[in-house]
Amino acid sequence: HDALPIYTANAESTFICTALYEMGKMPIGIYKYDQRYGQQVNKKIYNGYALWGKPIAQKMRNRGFIYNIITPIAMRWAEQMAFDMSDGKVGKKRYSIKAMKFLGEAICYGIGLFIKPEGEKGRPRTKRRTAS
Repeated sequence: HDALPIYTANAESTFICTALYEMGKMPIGIYKYDQRYGQQVNKKIYNGYALWGKPIAQKMRNRGFIYNIITPIAMRWAEQMAFDMSDGKVGKKRYSIKAMKFLGEAICYGIGLFIKPEGEKGRPRTKRRTAS
């Protein structure tokens, strides 16, 4: 059993799963691996996710329509991340979620290319063309 610190929303590595954990929906055994995934993911993927993940997580706390739609998806996502991050010791393997992870990370990366995280100065970096 891995001994990992317990992270809360101030860890800022996940938003939706943190909300589910804090609401008592996600077990710590799954949540700690989801946190580990969130802390090691590519910065651009994280920034893209943060753009939409923060407001979704806030709306989920009302336990209304958004909560009912997102919770089953997020729980399966977290179980897959736990499976991946624990080398199969925790969580569940789901090919549909692995496909969604690939697509979701690509979309979030694309978003992350064009946004500047809060607190960072300047414009997002882009490669400049050089004269040939």
